[in-house]
Amino acid sequence: MQSGRDNLPLRALSMFETHSREAIRTLAGALKDADNEAVAKAAHALKSMSVNVGARRLGAACAEIEAQARNGASQKTLTALCRKAAKIFRETHLALPTLMQEYGKSAA
Repeated sequence: MQSGRDNLPLRALSMFETHSREAIRTLAGALKDADNEAVAKAAHALKSMSVNVGARRLGAACAEIEAQARNGASQKTLTALCRKAAKIFRETHLALPTLMQEYGKSAA
C-alpha cells in the first residue's frame, strides 16, 4: 500500500483528519437539534471513516450512538454517548500526527 508515490495509508489518515472534524461537528449539530435520524446518519458516517483507518474505539462508540438513535433513545442517553465519543475523537486526533509521521517515514 505504500509503494511508489502513492502512500495510501498516509493519504487515508490525512483525509480522516480533515473529514472527521466536519463529521463530529455534524453529529454535534444533529444532537443539538434533537434529530435522532440526523444523529444516526452523522454517527454512521463518522463510524465508517473511523473504521476505515483503524480507529476501532471511535468506530464502536459511533456504532452505539447510531444504534441508540435509530431505536429512539432519549436526548440524555445520546448526549452521554456523544460526550464519550467526543473524548475518544480527541484522543484519536492526538495520536494522528505520530501515526502520520511514521507512515511518512516508512514511505521515504
